[in-house]
Amino acid sequence: MITYITRRSSKRPRRRDERRHEPMRSMKHRADRSGAQFVIRIEASTATAPSITTPADVAALLGQEMGALAQEQVRVLLLDTKHRVRACHLIYQGTVNSASIRVAEVVRPAVIANMPAILMVHNHPSGDPTPSPEDIHSTHRIAEAAALLDIDLVDHVILGAAGRYHSLKEAGLLRAQTPIGIAA
Repeated sequence: MITYITRRSSKRPRRRDERRHEPMRSMKHRADRSGAQFVIRIEASTATAPSITTPADVAALLGQEMGALAQEQVRVLLLDTKHRVRACHLIYQGTVNSASIRVAEVVRPAVIANMPAILMVHNHPSGDPTPSPEDIHSTHRIAEAAALLDIDLVDHVILGAAGRYHSLKEAGLLRAQTPIGIAA
């Protein structure tokens, strides 16, 4: 079962004894620098975690929710070795037609959670999931950075309206990345 957990950063620091009694998975809940809301999707058990094998799986998981958004959002799905979704991090929420992406912010959740693979997802509020040149360029930059950290960027799926989606991997726009200095 998928649970939604929403947290805000509190102004009062927690006492040491309050921190001690929190469950271990609460370590994944952190507010960004601005203190804005940070949504994380966590699976209760490995057996119920959805597995991502095709871009259609991503569209089925997030398409209805993200396709109706009025602003562009960039999310990262953290995947385990069998490509089961372990968490979903909201990285950016942009404007009607753009969301700036800093590469470090995209790969950070995978590094912190020690996950071997990520899948990038964002929506186009216009309803047309066709990738822009900026989408393609930022995907290549993120794939290169992830490869340096030995994290696999499985795909970048762009969601549109009415269940439409576009996979950069299926379109051949996501090339396999190897770290600098390592022969393919």
